[in-house]
Amino acid sequence: MKAILGSRYIPWVIIALILILVGAFAFHHCHRWEKRCHRMDVPAAVFSAFEHAYPNASVERVEKEEGQCMTCYEIESEDGKTERSILYTAEGKVCEIKEAINTDALPSEIRTTLSKEYSKAKVEKSEKVSRDSTVQYELHLKVGRMTSELTFDAMGKIIQCCDEENEMQCKEKCAEKEDD
Repeated sequence: MKAILGSRYIPWVIIALILILVGAFAFHHCHRWEKRCHRMDVPAAVFSAFEHAYPNASVERVEKEEGQCMTCYEIESEDGKTERSILYTAEGKVCEIKEAINTDALPSEIRTTLSKEYSKAKVEKSEKVSRDSTVQYELHLKVGRMTSELTFDAMGKIIQCCDEENEMQCKEKCAEKEDD
């Protein structure tokens, strides 16, 4: 016991404890928690705003999302053939709208990038994402067994790239494309 508590081990124990605490703090404050919930658990202002904006939509799923600074409520819905996910604050203010869109509805710059640089990829899903006045497009691509998610700005520039199997490789590819 004396050897474990000896002076040469104390700095390593302190460093290990600091790393554990920093890691736990970072995980707790950076991670977003999602939990499925019932209509009665959602503030009335959320459903009021949703029903006012989308009177013909049917609610498919509701989730409570707790992030670092605020709690939001996500309503996944279908409105005719349109699949939509809206993120609201507890007061009913819209934070984000995601709408599934056909690849033909993507801006021509994005379609050009896909045909030139991702010709072997199959677009599994494409969404138009609106946050305030900013519009982006998220595309889920698949090549063989590898899946990737690309985010484009409204002008067709890749602004984020994530790869489930090898995130760094995908980010490097995006960085190379930005350098061109």
